[in-house]
Amino acid sequence: SPRLFNLLGLAALLILLVDTQQLFLPRFQLSFTVLLFIALFGHRLRKLIEAPFRSDPFILRRLINPVRHSFNAGVSWFAAILAISVTSWIGSAGWLSWHFHSLAPVGVIANLFMVPLAGLVITIAFASLIFSALHIGPVAALLNQLNVGAAILLTSWAQFFATLPGATHHVGSSDIPIGFEVGETLRIDSMGAFGASANLIQLPNSVAPGSQNWIVDSGDDLTYRNQ
Repeated sequence: SPRLFNLLGLAALLILLVDTQQLFLPRFQLSFTVLLFIALFGHRLRKLIEAPFRSDPFILRRLINPVRHSFNAGVSWFAAILAISVTSWIGSAGWLSWHFHSLAPVGVIANLFMVPLAGLVITIAFASLIFSALHIGPVAALLNQLNVGAAILLTSWAQFFATLPGATHHVGSSDIPIGFEVGETLRIDSMGAFGASANLIQLPNSVAPGSQNWIVDSGDDLTYRNQ
């Protein structure tokens, strides 16, 4: 609907007003492209998927038995999840290929399981915030523990789907960068908290015989702005 597109455009505008560099970051590009694809094609694809399985729309609702009503609701729910999964994968495929030279076809199937669970995690977290604001600590603590279990299950599913054969495919150039030999890697470990960060860079032997370690301390946001 126009309202959805207006909200999406307003969100992007507010983010870019705060930091225009967000436009060139993968997280911004992926988030808004995926949401745009869902808004453009999600509803149409859902209708297309569920059409062969739903009751004839010309039949009066009171003539449809409760079992059929439940089946229709289940079909609508599954079609919505599948439509979101397919449209989000298509919307993200271009940016994932460009930035990370990788595609994960398994995401279309994985999202059927993970999207509902992720929604449950968000719902439980929101309920926990409400109970915390009402100073009902025991209930909030119980919800937090429940959310930990749901998050662990979500992570386990992600790891399972990522290890399936053909889960991901490398796209783009497979050439080894100049100065590197096959089997060697450039290792970068990033560490940081509260806006500060540092990076440990370990050069491979072919570039620096005997291996060299470099630490780049970029400091916090205030330090960066004052440089």
